[in-house]
Amino acid sequence: MKTIIENIPAKLLRAAMPFAAGNSDIRFYLHGIHLNSNQGRIESANGYQAFWAYCEAIKSMEAPFIININRNIPAKAEYASIFELEPIKKRYIKKHKTTQATKGLVMVKFYEANGKPLGVESYMVCDISDSKYPDIDKSVIPNGREPEAVSKIGLNPELFSTIAKVFKVFGKHTGSTTEFYGDGQAIITTVINHELTGYVATMPMRF
Repeated sequence: MKTIIENIPAKLLRAAMPFAAGNSDIRFYLHGIHLNSNQGRIESANGYQAFWAYCEAIKSMEAPFIININRNIPAKAEYASIFELEPIKKRYIKKHKTTQATKGLVMVKFYEANGKPLGVESYMVCDISDSKYPDIDKSVIPNGREPEAVSKIGLNPELFSTIAKVFKVFGKHTGSTTEFYGDGQAIITTVINHELTGYVATMPMRF
């Protein structure tokens, strides 16, 4: 099998999963996690929130793709490697009645911190796609803009529970900061500990 990428921190994949859109969402390109080799980022989004984290290993990939991780990542997993089973090519997708979607298959293997592979029962076969993913640099990441005070802002409190899942994944001694960028702009929460950093953009409610 061809190795696509090695040593992705499993915690970053776990943290990204809750922010991907559900499989019932018609925007099928949001169902998975975007491994953005151009920016060296793991990304996921659902229209209400977006998650991203920088990952050096992602830069080694030949091209970006979207991976649909179809079950929970093993609790003991510290790293993941992805191997090609079927290359990406055009396929007829019955659910969407289109041949425009392009898909491939990969195997994801998980490893303990010492590099020991977990058992074969932990391996996953996952769909991948090279469908165009939203450019979060243009839509949500501040990229040089300075924080801006707001007098009040509307938020859906249920979305905070998704951010809390990042804290749970990152583990002990994890903290956060939240920055505002003016009326109607995404709120950026940085979740950080001594090992990992992740970012969450939350869109405000409009009344």
